[in-house]
Amino acid sequence: MHAVSLLSEVRPVYRGTATVPAVNKAAATTPFGIYLELLMERTGYNTPAALARATGITDTTIGRWIKGEKLPTIPNLRAVAPVLKVRLGDMMIQAGLATAAELGQTVAPPPPLPPVVRDILTRLGPNSPLNERQKQRLIRMLEEDVDLFDDLFAEVAAIRASAQRGNR
Repeated sequence: MHAVSLLSEVRPVYRGTATVPAVNKAAATTPFGIYLELLMERTGYNTPAALARATGITDTTIGRWIKGEKLPTIPNLRAVAPVLKVRLGDMMIQAGLATAAELGQTVAPPPPLPPVVRDILTRLGPNSPLNERQKQRLIRMLEEDVDLFDDLFAEVAAIRASAQRGNR
């Protein structure tokens, strides 16, 4: 499919500022299902049924996307993108329906995810060997670690600010 015909199918559906960071526009580093689950979690849609109610797409279809059994169509992404507060083009790229070049996105892609992040996403994904209780425990542990890092960064920022005030 030529970029021109692909772009003629794309209608803008979300004109605001995306509150979800842009996805890696080079090659998808995580399966679309994991990406979708992360977006759902960030926007408060905890189940396929909740997203289905907001979009008009069946929860079975959304569940199949999450499990990697089926890829979404552009019309379905058109319904989902504004609800999940993400750009349609980013979802198309993540689903493998278009490339950044086809969509005219010339911004350099962000660096690939570090291996540890990919490992965590795999462990939390739909094909994880962990059960739900173990996944929740891993999430709690990661949240605690992130809180520790946040505290450390706040301390460093305070020390730097104090040092800058002392140098004036």
